[in-house]
Amino acid sequence: MRACLIDFHDTLVYSEDAQVWVERAEAACGVRAQAGLADLVQGAYGRAETLFPDIERDLDPVSHRLALTRTLVSEGTDERLADALYDTMPSTWQAFTDSRDFLTSLGKLGVRRCLMSNVGMDLRPRLADLGLIDLLDDIVLSCEIGAVKPNREAFAAGLHACGTEPQHTVMIGDSPRHDSAAANLGITTVILGPPTGTTRGLMSLLGLFAP
Repeated sequence: MRACLIDFHDTLVYSEDAQVWVERAEAACGVRAQAGLADLVQGAYGRAETLFPDIERDLDPVSHRLALTRTLVSEGTDERLADALYDTMPSTWQAFTDSRDFLTSLGKLGVRRCLMSNVGMDLRPRLADLGLIDLLDDIVLSCEIGAVKPNREAFAAGLHACGTEPQHTVMIGDSPRHDSAAANLGITTVILGPPTGTTRGLMSLLGLFAP
């Protein structure tokens, strides 16, 4: 295999406990959270799909912010706190303990490493903070290409970025809904189960890329 398309959230990084996120946002804006907000922020983007189906959150930064803040405000969160939650969200993303070693190992094997994410914000600043950005050869974000997984156009953009054919490419992700569609293009596809800790088990996948 010559290239690896790899998802971001719950594949390379995980989210810290929601209560940590809420406390960080409280400190940033000076507004106390209502009871139960830590439970509300979990899954807020999923609820936004039902509450505000007109917001295409992964295609532009404005929509990405609105999907979270409008959902939380509609459920009783102070608007200032909702904005602070959005602004502090990237700080809650932490690299799995094996992410750096996995990407480094792929590089040593000569495998091209391409991050592929459905997201409405630029992930590069956080990737830099986490020490991951220099371990990636390409970054393909839905908000920059105008297409989201599972659409064929999104995976085609990943293949184009890597300069490889489907039969020489592996897609690693965690979403049966979004990531598994890579298989329809002939890309070898690995769907990881839900994370159970801060190590993702990525090193066990290196055998797919052995010369």
